[in-house]
Amino acid sequence: MKDDFFSVNASKSRWQKEIQLWAWLPLKQHPKEALILLAIALPVLYIASAPDLEGHSSALSIVLPLLIIWAGFHLGSVATAGLVLTSAIMIYLSPSHHPDMMYTLLGFALLGQVIAGLIYYKNKAEAELKAHLNKLVLSNQALDSISQAVLITSVDYKIIYANKAFEDTNGIKQNEVIGKKCTFMQGPLSSPIIIEKIRTALKNGQPFHGEIINYRKDGSHYWNEISIIPIFNAQQEITHFVSTQHDESERKITEKTIEKSAKKTAQLLEEIQKLTSNVPGMIYQFKLEKTGKSYFPYCSEGIRDLFLVSPEEILEDAQVLFNLIHPEDINELNSSILESAKTGEPWQLEYRTIFPDQSLHWMLGNAQPEALDDGSILWHGFISDISEIKQKESQLKEQDSKLNSILKSAADGIILIDSKGTMFLFNGAAEHIFGYTAAEVMHKNIRLLMQESEHSQHDQYLDNYLNTGDAKIIGIGREVMGKNKNGQLIPLDLSISEWKLGNERMFTGIVRDISERKKVQAQLIQSQKMDALSQLSGGLAHDFNNLLGIIIANLDFIEPALQGNAKAMERQQSAINAAMRGSDITRRLLQLSRKSPLPLNEIKPKSVGGLIEEVLGLLKRTLGADININTFIEPNLPLITLDATAFENALINLAINARDAMPDTGGDIVIYLHHWRPEIFNHCKDINLDNQAYLLLEFNDNGKGMSADVCERVFEPFFSTKTENGTGLGLAMVYGFVKQLHGHIRVYSEQGIGTMFHIFLPIDAVQNINIIEPASRHLPIQGGKETILLVDDEVDLREVTAEHLTTFGYSVIQAKNGMDALDKLEHAGKVDLLLSDIVMPGGMDGVTLAQDIVESCPHIAVLLTSGYPHKNSSSDRSETLFGEILHKPYRREALMLAVRKRMDEKITA
Repeated sequence: MKDDFFSVNASKSRWQKEIQLWAWLPLKQHPKEALILLAIALPVLYIASAPDLEGHSSALSIVLPLLIIWAGFHLGSVATAGLVLTSAIMIYLSPSHHPDMMYTLLGFALLGQVIAGLIYYKNKAEAELKAHLNKLVLSNQALDSISQAVLITSVDYKIIYANKAFEDTNGIKQNEVIGKKCTFMQGPLSSPIIIEKIRTALKNGQPFHGEIINYRKDGSHYWNEISIIPIFNAQQEITHFVSTQHDESERKITEKTIEKSAKKTAQLLEEIQKLTSNVPGMIYQFKLEKTGKSYFPYCSEGIRDLFLVSPEEILEDAQVLFNLIHPEDINELNSSILESAKTGEPWQLEYRTIFPDQSLHWMLGNAQPEALDDGSILWHGFISDISEIKQKESQLKEQDSKLNSILKSAADGIILIDSKGTMFLFNGAAEHIFGYTAAEVMHKNIRLLMQESEHSQHDQYLDNYLNTGDAKIIGIGREVMGKNKNGQLIPLDLSISEWKLGNERMFTGIVRDISERKKVQAQLIQSQKMDALSQLSGGLAHDFNNLLGIIIANLDFIEPALQGNAKAMERQQSAINAAMRGSDITRRLLQLSRKSPLPLNEIKPKSVGGLIEEVLGLLKRTLGADININTFIEPNLPLITLDATAFENALINLAINARDAMPDTGGDIVIYLHHWRPEIFNHCKDINLDNQAYLLLEFNDNGKGMSADVCERVFEPFFSTKTENGTGLGLAMVYGFVKQLHGHIRVYSEQGIGTMFHIFLPIDAVQNINIIEPASRHLPIQGGKETILLVDDEVDLREVTAEHLTTFGYSVIQAKNGMDALDKLEHAGKVDLLLSDIVMPGGMDGVTLAQDIVESCPHIAVLLTSGYPHKNSSSDRSETLFGEILHKPYRREALMLAVRKRMDEKITA
C-alpha cells in the first residue's frame, strides 16, 4: 500500500511528519523522475567541474537552472537543494570557477525552493482531500453493507441520507427520499403516542429507542424498531439526527405465535392435568430393573378409583398391584411384559382383576417401552377399566347373534350396499331368491342381480339421489325385475332405505320374490273378468228368460184352443221346445261365468275314465289320422258328480285347440287320469287345494306351445290367437266348467315343446242346488180359489201368468213393483199367496217385499221366482227364509204345482 499522510506513524512529531512530506515523499512517489534527474545531472556536474568551465558557461547557465526548477516541481526541496549544493561545490572546486555563476546558481536555488514549497502544500492538500474522500467512500460502503436501515435528517426532519437497507425495507429509491420529511412513512396504524414520544425526546436532545408501525411505498405496513440519536456541533447545537431502523414484522409474528403457542401449551398442560386427575383411568410409568425389581415411578390419581390403591403404595414395589390380577390372567400378564421388554414392541393386554369385595373388573393396558442406559426398561402407559365395554361387547355379540338369526330366518332377501352399489351383506333368503351364495356376490356390484337393460337406469337413479336428494327409489317400494344366477328374470318387490356408517352412505334393500303373488294376481284378474262376464251374462239371462217365459206361457195358454188340430199342436210343441232350448242355451252360455246351476237331471256321479273312453272315438274321428291319442287311466278311480255333456265338451275343446297348435304333419296327445298326490305333484303350490281329494286330469300335446303372455290370457272369453275361425270361447267354456265343480285348472306351455293342462276334479264335489224339478206333463194340475198377489216388473209376463192362474180358479191382484204391491195389499181383502219376482226396480227386491208382508201378515204364503239362473245374495236369502224358488222360464204345469204346493205347505204348517 502506498504511503500517505494518514499512514505515518502517529508517534512521530509534527516536524518529522512535515519533513517527510516535504523532503522525502516526492522521491518515493517519483522514483523514475529521480533517476532521470540523476542521469542528466551527472554529465552537467561533470562539465561544471571541468577545468575549462568558461567554454561551457553558456550551456550550464541554461541547463543547470532548468534542472533545479524541474527538480523542485517533481522531486521536492531536498533534491533541489542537493542538486544546487552539489553544483556549487563542483563549480567552486573547478579550476576555472566563476563567482557570477555561483550567485546565479544560488538565485535559481532560491527559486527552486519556493517552487518546491508551493508544490509541497499543493501535494499536502491533495493528499488530505483524497484521504477524506476515501473515508467517505468507506463510510458509505459500510453503511450500505449493514442490514439495518440508516437515515440522516436535518433538524427539521428532512432526509439528507438513506442507505441501501432503507431502500429495501421501504420499497423506495434512495434518491426519491432525499429532501422529504421522514413523517411520510407514518400512517393510520402509526401510534400517535409513540410519535409524540419521539418528538419530545429529540426536542430535548435525547436519543429515542422504540417500536412503531411504518408504511412502505406500496401502502403495506410493518413493525419498525427505531433508534434515533441527535448530532451536536462544537457549540452543542443539534445539527442532524441519525436513526437506525429494523423491520421487526417477522419477530412480531413470531412473538405472537410464541405467545399463542405458550397460551395453548399452558391450556394444554392445564387440560392434561385435569384429564389426568379426572380421566377414568390411570397414566403411569412402570419400571423393570435388571435385577427383576418392578415398581411405578409415576402414577396418576386415577389409580385410586381404578385399583383402590394409592400411588404411594406402588412407588417402591409393584407387587401390591399384581396381587389384584385374576389368577388365570397373571401368567399371560407377566409373559406379555417380558415379551415387550425383549422386542421393544408396545405392550397391550386385556386382563381381569379381583377386588377385595370379590367384584370382577376388566382392564385394558397400553404402554410404550423405553430402554434406559442402566439396562432397565421403563414403560409409559395408560390403564382403563373396560368392564362396561366388555359387557356391551357381550350384548353386541348377543345382538349380532340375534341379528344373524333374523337375517337367516327372514323370508325376504336383505342386501346391503354402499353408495357405489357394492354389496356387503347377502342373507339366506337373498341366496334362495337369486341362486347365488353370499361369497359369490360379496364386494360385487348390485348390477349383477339386474337385467342389463336396467343397469344405466339404476346408476342414474342412485347418482340423482346422491346429488339432489330426489328419492325416486329410496324409501319408496316398487316392483322391479331381478335376474338370478341362471339368467332368469324374477319379479321382485323392492324397498330401499338409507343409513350412514360414519361418513359413508349405505343402503339396505329388502327384496321379496312375488312370482307366486303375480300368479295369484293373474288368477284374481281372470276371476274378476269372469265375474264381470257373469254379471253381464246374468243380466242378459234375466231379460232373456223373462222373454222366454212370456213365449212359453202364451204357448201354454193357447194349447187348449189347439186341441183337435194336430198340425197346430205340433207347431205349438215345436215352439215350446225351441223356447226351452233357448233356456238351455242361456244356461250353457252362463257356464262361462262358472255360476250357472247344473240341472238335477244332468248332474250324476260319473266315471271320468269311462267318459274319456266314450268320447275317444269321437275325438279320433274329429281330429284326423295324423293326430295320435294315447290315454293312461288309473284303475278303480272314484266317481265324480258332474255334467257329463259339459265334461265331454270340455275334452273336445282341449283336443281341438291341441290339433290347431300342431303342424300339418300331425302330433301326439296324451291324456292321464289318476289320483292327485301332493307329495308327488309339488308344483301346484300356487293352487289352494284345501286338503281335499282330487282326480288329476293331465291333457298334454306336443304342438308349437304358447308364450308366457298368451298363457296368462288363454282362459279369457273371446281371446284367441287363431287368425281365422277363432271365437275365443273354447277354453273359456272349459274354465267355466271346472269352476262349476269347484275344481282348479292350470296350464303349462313352452314354445316349440308343447302344452300341458292340469284339471283338478274334486272327488266329493256334490252340488247342493235347490231347484224345483220340472213337472211331469202327465200329472194332474190342481187349481184353487185362493187370492194371489202377483208382483213382476215385466208387464207381458205378469199378465200371461195372471191369466194362467185365473184359468185354474185363483183370484189375482197384479203389482208392478214392491211399493205398488204393498199399496195393493193395504187396500185388498184377504191375500193367501205372494208370487213375486226377486229382481225388480224401485229400490225393493222380492225378498225384502216378502219379509215386510210376512211380518205384517204371517198367514200369507210366499213363492219367489227369478230370471237369474244362478244364485245371488237375494236368492240365497230367499231359499233360507221362504224355501225353494221357481226359476224362469217355467211351464204352466210347473207354475201351478209350485203355487199349490206352497199354499198347501202353509196350511199344513
